Amino acid sequence: MLELNEIGMLSCSQIKTLIEQEHFPDVAVTWTLRDVQNLLLKSSVKSRETNDFVKLLKEKSKHGWSFNFQLNDDTLRLERVFWISPNGKEKYVQFNDVLQIDATYKTNRFGMPLVLFTVIDNHGLTVLTARCLLSNEQFDSYSWALQQFRYYTNRDPIVLFTDGDMELARAIKVIWPNAIHLLCRFHISQNMTRALAGSLSANLSEFMNEFWRVGSIEEIDVFEMEFSTLKTKWQAAESYLRALEAKKKQWAFAYTHNNFVAGVSSTQRQEMVNGQIKSALLSNSSLMRIIDGFEAVETRSRDKLSQASLSTKFAPASMDPLINDALHTLTNYAQVLLKAESGMSLSYTCLVDASKDEGYFLVSHKDFPQKFRVVRLSIGTIEQSTCSCRKAIWLGISVKQWTISQSSSILHWLRDPTQKLEARKTEQAEKKRFSIRLKRKSACTLATGLGVGYNLNPIHTSQMIQLVRWSEVEST
Repeated sequence: MLELNEIGMLSCSQIKTLIEQEHFPDVAVTWTLRDVQNLLLKSSVKSRETNDFVKLLKEKSKHGWSFNFQLNDDTLRLERVFWISPNGKEKYVQFNDVLQIDATYKTNRFGMPLVLFTVIDNHGLTVLTARCLLSNEQFDSYSWALQQFRYYTNRDPIVLFTDGDMELARAIKVIWPNAIHLLCRFHISQNMTRALAGSLSANLSEFMNEFWRVGSIEEIDVFEMEFSTLKTKWQAAESYLRALEAKKKQWAFAYTHNNFVAGVSSTQRQEMVNGQIKSALLSNSSLMRIIDGFEAVETRSRDKLSQASLSTKFAPASMDPLINDALHTLTNYAQVLLKAESGMSLSYTCLVDASKDEGYFLVSHKDFPQKFRVVRLSIGTIEQSTCSCRKAIWLGISVKQWTISQSSSILHWLRDPTQKLEARKTEQAEKKRFSIRLKRKSACTLATGLGVGYNLNPIHTSQMIQLVRWSEVEST
């Protein structure tokens, strides 16, 4: 009826009569003619707004933007729209190793959920890459959004974080079957608190502390044993724990931290971006206003990048000559991590593990000699060196005692991300063996997950590919 009114075939009074007779024949309708007029006016405004929004995106496509949209076949109303800027494409191609996806609400008068795609750059900054408005959060809508993202970036993510939405999870399995899908720990805590607040009552805080203690255990066999004990001890939470157990490979440290995640364990970084966007938008914002809001966020992001680049350019040298060479290639964000690890290494001791074959060491803090990690150092093939902490993998800080200028774990943090892309091409063509320089025996701390891959003395740096991730893009 709304469409018939727009082309002049039905008047407001005729529409009111049809509503009364066809839809509410036995009910006293209280709607007035003015109500119908307001409805038509609102519909007309939204229709014009959609047209203007699409026109704006078409205009921006002349400047490198990419977008696509879908209208409802029956009503011709806007159902889905996806768009990505040239800067968003570039950042994702450079830093697709960790992608975060989250939906936020109350940003537009259409009531459409706004789905955001963000990455973490080499300065440790959260960067907005693409946006998508959907009419709902069902499997088909999320699948369409991921398909658009994949088409316009031509690159799949390696690891991605979500809040655990089931429909989004289904879409990820279909569109990106090889991606490592991890769950946000913040949302797990939030959902668990809501679900168990009544049954655990005053004991909730104790349970949460114990749950995350177990969830942070590094060894898989120890985690399995402790989690079983947890279920037995907390009978009131057993069914909930069993549900989480089925997803343990997506949130438990013992399973998740075999992957580089740039130090991320939740989507809280993206929640900060959501907050910035909401501060620029209102629940009744027009579609045109959304574009303005995003441009304001991108302006702030460029300012932060400029500040980070200056901090990198004027970062002070280290007193440790063993890491100075590496500092010249890293962003300030990674430099801070590497310097901290260098200082921490002096507090660790290392002993040969006599119970194992040659190449195994026990590393412990001098104040806690009974708590140690096992380091296996492979001089011949660095890729086979390991440490039970796996920080070299999930943090990506490289090892102090080794030559790290070309090591894998540093790729993410290089000043110039183009070096990371070139290194990846080289690595795919031929697995390089990196030279190792063992200076002394000490402890292993960060390296894998954060991307700074810094291990203490006999430490391994098997996954050092990440350090390159933190390099800075030089201005041209």
